[in-house]
Amino acid sequence: MELAQRHGDFAMAGIACLAQVKDKTFKNLKLVYFGSEDKPTLAKNTIASMLGKTWSEDCCKTVTESLNDDLNPMENLQGGSAMKLHLQNVLTGRVLRTALDQAETE
Repeated sequence: MELAQRHGDFAMAGIACLAQVKDKTFKNLKLVYFGSEDKPTLAKNTIASMLGKTWSEDCCKTVTESLNDDLNPMENLQGGSAMKLHLQNVLTGRVLRTALDQAETE
């Protein structure tokens, strides 16, 4: 999942997610961020904060806090570091909710 100014442009923020979910609980999770960092970045703290946790709004807050420790977005012509961190937080919520929705339909 990614965000760009226009379709086909380079991503301002993006995330690749691999998740194993059972009963709204993350059993296995990999989150790799791109577009905001100088190289793809595995979110180790965020992953650790999610494993074994059942999804809730509190869980969503924990993700946001731990993502601040995992990412150090660079500033460039596409935006500042604070904006990119915000975009990555938004994408993280979206991708985790998508993983939960897909797990429920299987």
